[in-house]
Amino acid sequence: MIAETDRLYLREMTPADAQSAYALNLDPEVVQYTGDVAFESVEAAEKFLINYDHYKKYGFGRWAVIQKSNGEFLGWCGLKYHEDTKEFDLGYRFFKNIGEKGLQLKLQKHV
Repeated sequence: MIAETDRLYLREMTPADAQSAYALNLDPEVVQYTGDVAFESVEAAEKFLINYDHYKKYGFGRWAVIQKSNGEFLGWCGLKYHEDTKEFDLGYRFFKNIGEKGLQLKLQKHV
């Protein structure tokens, strides 16, 4: 676990999140300002997550935001490093249906 609140926690994304990542990217309003295109399939999302190396390479990445009460994947947030420009990107994507629930996170030391 990376961080948590009373209602939510952040964790590394895994290939088990492929269905949620695929569904999230299907919404044109969610990705409209990202420059990204939707995954072609759940399998493509899974392949992306299998090959996602930011956690190991940089010690950070995009983190799944999970609702504690039911384990629901709400979206993701976190950092991405662009090697070509040597810049960091702080990004997030959430399913639209969670927009009014409030997503305040209190960072806690990760051991």
